[in-house]
Amino acid sequence: MELHRSYMNVFHPVLWRVTPFEDRMIALQELEEDYARMQGRAAYWVDDKDLGPDIHGKLGDGEIIVNSRFVSDTQYGDIPAFGAVKAVIHEGRHAFQLAVVGGHTVHENLIEVQKWKENFAAYIDARRMRPGYYYAYRFQPLERDAHDYATKEMKTIYGRLE
Repeated sequence: MELHRSYMNVFHPVLWRVTPFEDRMIALQELEEDYARMQGRAAYWVDDKDLGPDIHGKLGDGEIIVNSRFVSDTQYGDIPAFGAVKAVIHEGRHAFQLAVVGGHTVHENLIEVQKWKENFAAYIDARRMRPGYYYAYRFQPLERDAHDYATKEMKTIYGRLE
């Protein structure tokens, strides 16, 4: 599926700065719907909430929650929309992992699927971990996969917007 649709232009740094909040949210929702279609899973509703300074996004019951500072702020490093777009893709990957483990869609790498199943049973939640355990959280199979996937997709999206 070709992802370069007109809504993606909103993610360009120049356009993000001048796009109203509601239109940013619409573009993020359309991004999630495209990825859900490609992954063979149900689309989640994209919402924004203040998640504090350290959490970019989270997967809720049927929704992807993006830290509101990434949607409302016009600057995040060098690329204003980067945090919001990456959060949608990352959390959408978690939705895909859940769908695969739940038997609602398939993933070609059965070894990876088994690692996901095992990790879901012993998941380390970043919000509940003790100080100094970031790497245990970050490099568990579910998070490593979601981060790697989101990074790869971000390179594709922003490579097309340059």
